[in-house]
Amino acid sequence: MEECEYACPVKFALTIYSAFAGWKPTSPVDTVAMVPLRHAIRSASETRLDSQPLDSVVQGPAVESNRKNIEGKSEEQLIAMAEAPSPDGVPAWLAAAALETSVASSKNRTELYVLLLNEPEDDASREFRGAVYRAIYRAERAKLRGL
Repeated sequence: MEECEYACPVKFALTIYSAFAGWKPTSPVDTVAMVPLRHAIRSASETRLDSQPLDSVVQGPAVESNRKNIEGKSEEQLIAMAEAPSPDGVPAWLAAAALETSVASSKNRTELYVLLLNEPEDDASREFRGAVYRAIYRAERAKLRGL
């Protein structure tokens, strides 16, 4: 997992498995490779479902120029905006960031996983992937709570 500089699929899968399905790491959790995983598991396990402002995860000119096109959108609308080019020109990573701050139920959990399968190829910094991971953590937390 050390080779993952950005949002790491292996760490994501193990985090989901541990934080929401009861798996416990079998190797010592204080090894260099396990520290990031342990941190991710703890963070995912502590995920809250209260809605956060978009500015809590992303700022800048792209946010300001697209704020009116993204705020107040439903999960379904944000997922659609993250899947395909938006008619309003909202970048997919910004729609994913909005999901990261707003998912409060598990109703679109499957659609969020599918969103990962259709990740934009031009996301070199993996902002999109990381935001969708955090949206999924919220959806999984909601599922555990029966929401």
